[in-house]
Amino acid sequence: MNTCNFNQVLEVMILYKLLIPRTGSKIIGINPYKLGDVNGDGKINVSDVMATVNVINSGKYDEKADVNSDGKVTITDVMTIVNKILD
Repeated sequence: MNTCNFNQVLEVMILYKLLIPRTGSKIIGINPYKLGDVNGDGKINVSDVMATVNVINSGKYDEKADVNSDGKVTITDVMTIVNKILD
């Protein structure tokens, strides 16, 4: 069983605070992903737009598709991804 001490936890928290706002990434559980990479292939492209539309159509919530972190997946998230692609 792996255990971690207070210093390791503190180090992770500091890295999270410093890196996440700058890289545009989120952390789900232990796996970081790039904000807008809804399908998890490491790229932000039209496949992510389609994946987000599919989440909207399903009526389910997917944190990876909620790129503006407002607690719901809407057309605003789709447009945010489109804008990332066009930048």
